[in-house]
This record gives sequence, C-alpha cells and structure tokens, in this order.
Amino acid sequence: MKNTFLTAGLASSIFFGNTFSIDAKPKAPSKPKIPTSIILENKRTSELTNFSVYEAGQEDKALSSIQKPLVSGKKIQISLKGLKSCMITLSGSFADGSDASGEIDVCTEKLIRLID
Repeated sequence: MKNTFLTAGLASSIFFGNTFSIDAKPKAPSKPKIPTSIILENKRTSELTNFSVYEAGQEDKALSSIQKPLVSGKKIQISLKGLKSCMITLSGSFADGSDASGEIDVCTEKLIRLID
C-alpha cells in the first residue's frame, strides 16, 4: 500500500512539475559494544586451577584472572575492565594437567564454557 501511494505521489509531482529530492543517508554500521565482563563456566570433570584473560595481541598484561580454583560445574563472572576491542585471548590449566587456550570475540560470545 505504501509503495502504491509513494509511486502515485511521485507520478503526480512529476506530472505537475513539482521537484523534490530525497536525502536518504545510509545508516552507518553500528560499532559493537565491548562488554565489561563475561561468564566462565567449567563443564569439565577437572578443576580449573589457573585462568587468565588478555586483550588479543597483548599477552604480556592480563586483564583478569581467577583468584581460586573453579570446580567442575561452577561458573563465575570475569571482569574485562580496560578491554579496548572485542577480541580476547584465554589461557588456563586444569588439575589433571591439561591446558586450555584460544581467542574469542566477546562482543558476540558472552559465555565461555570449558568442556571435555
């Protein structure tokens, strides 16, 4: 219905000599909001003994780390204060001697689930 009305209005403006312009500016892509925290959940059978979060490419200074071991089945909130981009690097170790590491986009993933 709106298209028909717009087309009819456009046709009558052209027929009667009216001129107009449409100043439609494309919407700028929205900048993703960088979160101030994420949730870390340990779904492994082994206790998470060490875990640190770094801004991607800046692994010399941790943004956050766990203060005590995270037992299996539990979750905690990890602070990301000072994060300037969406990408973080994770590094952790478990009581059974295994390690976990990787890079995650926290603008799209707010929950990090560690699994076997």
